[in-house]
Amino acid sequence: MRFLKLSLLIVALLICGNNYLQADGWPRMLGPNDDAKIPDTPIRFDWSNGLPIVWNIEVGEGYGNGVINANKLYHFDRYGDSERLTCYNVSDAKEQWRLDFPVRYSDSFGYNDGPRAMPTADDRWVAAYGVTGHLIVANATTGQLQWEKDCSLEYGVVPNFFGVGSTPRIYKDKLLVMVGGSPATKDRPNLGRLNQLTATDCAMVAFDLESGRELYRVGAFLASYAAPVI
Repeated sequence: MRFLKLSLLIVALLICGNNYLQADGWPRMLGPNDDAKIPDTPIRFDWSNGLPIVWNIEVGEGYGNGVINANKLYHFDRYGDSERLTCYNVSDAKEQWRLDFPVRYSDSFGYNDGPRAMPTADDRWVAAYGVTGHLIVANATTGQLQWEKDCSLEYGVVPNFFGVGSTPRIYKDKLLVMVGGSPATKDRPNLGRLNQLTATDCAMVAFDLESGRELYRVGAFLASYAAPVI
C-alpha cells in the first residue's frame, strides 16, 4: 500500500485520555517504559459503535508509525525522492514543521521504498534513521537540523533484506543506534549471502545528542531490525 492512514494511531492513543498524552506520550517505538505497554489508564474497550476519528491525513511510504511527545506527533516517511520528518499538533494535525532529505533506495523485493524505523523524541530533540542509514537529529520544537550522518558510509553497513530499519533510542544526552557495520571491501555479497560478512565492533554506537560526536561503540554483530532498549 503506497499511502497509509494515521487515523488509527491517533484514535488508539486518544482513547487512553489526554492526561496520558501530556504526561508520558509515546516517544519511541516501544513506549515510555520500553515495554510496549500503556500505563494503567482508563481505556475504552467497547468498540461496538466504532471509535470517533479525531483526524486523519494521508502520509507517504514507510513502515513506521509516528511517535508522540509533549503533544506533538513526529512522523517519518517518504515522498517521491525524499525522506520527510514532519511535526504535527496531536489535537488537530496542524503541521508545525518538516525536514526533507533526498534518498535513493529501491526495495529489492518490491514491497516499500520508505523508511522502516520510527522517529524517537524527547523534550529537546527528535531523531530519525533513514532506510539507507541516513541519521538525523533535529530540534524537537523548531525543526532546525542539529546534525546528520551517513552511518552506512561511515561504518561500512551492508543493507539487510529490507534496508536499515532499527529505531534509535534517546537516553539522557546520548543517541543509541544499532549500526552493525562490516569491514570495507569491494566485493559485497548479495542479499542471499549476508552470512558471508564479518562484523566490526560497531553493533551499537552511542552519539552525543547535541554534537553528533561518537562517544563509544560496542559489539561485533551485524545490524538487525530490533529497537534497542535500556
